[in-house]
Formats: sequence, C-alpha cells, structure tokens
Amino acid sequence: SYSIIVQNCKKSEPCSFLGKDLGWELYQDSPTYALQYPPKKEEEWKDPTVSIYLTVSSYRDKLCPRTLKYLYTKASFPSRVFVGVVQQNEES
Repeated sequence: SYSIIVQNCKKSEPCSFLGKDLGWELYQDSPTYALQYPPKKEEEWKDPTVSIYLTVSSYRDKLCPRTLKYLYTKASFPSRVFVGVVQQNEES
C-alpha cells in the first residue's frame, strides 16, 4: 500500500494521474502544458553503427514472409535491420 500525493487538484477539477510517486496533478489545457519530447537527433540515422529493431506480431498471416523479404530488399542498409517475429499459424 502507498499513499497518493495530491497536488493542486480538487474533486471537481479535471486531474491527471502521473504515477504513484508523482500523484495527481491538475489538468491544464494550454500550449504551455504540452508534452515535452526529447530533442531530435537529426544526424543520428546517418551513423552506420545505428541498428533498427522491428518487432512483428503475426496471427495466421500467410504474407508475413513476403513482408520480411520486402523489408530487407527495400532497406537502404539491410545489415542494420534486426527483426523479432512472433507468428502463430495454428489455434492454441
């Protein structure tokens, strides 16, 4: 059990739950309250050591192998692409 921290939030006001450590916070619908995304790394994709990892979940998809072939044949740097596939073809 843990206690929830309530900051600047009354019962009649819209609030957002930020997690058990941060608690509740008053929701403010304004541009200044928008999510802050990390800065873009414009040149990172050009680094030849950067890998691309793709996960594919496939359920009875007979075209999954074709999709993977298309992925590697269309990639500019196929050696940088790594794929994890979970494929279910039969009922469990």
